[in-house]
Amino acid sequence: MLLSDGTEPGPVYCDVGSGPDVPSSTEWHAYGGRRGRPRAVLLRGSCSCGWRGSAEYRLDWGRLARDQPLYEADIDLSGPIGDYEAHVWWSGTRPSRSPQSSPVSSLSSSGNSMSSLSTNRWSY
Repeated sequence: MLLSDGTEPGPVYCDVGSGPDVPSSTEWHAYGGRRGRPRAVLLRGSCSCGWRGSAEYRLDWGRLARDQPLYEADIDLSGPIGDYEAHVWWSGTRPSRSPQSSPVSSLSSSGNSMSSLSTNRWSY
């Protein structure tokens, strides 16, 4: 995903109280602009190999309910997912999947400032 300035955001950290572990996420739906988090404006397919899709898919914030989490919104993710799947097919890349991975989680930008791309993500 991309922010309004064209950059990829870093991970979002989740405050779960005290403890030694602070969970983070780079899933697309974490960037809804709520609770001080960055707000994504574009989605783009990406891969842990460093590939970024050239197509950009705009998020229409006028259609999305303010209080509805992004993962519950009716957002068409077929473009970024299709771009990623084509990349994997053409490159022969075997994506490593984590339990929280999806093909479009790190929908990203050519700025490539996203710091956690250790696994493929489905950031829609």
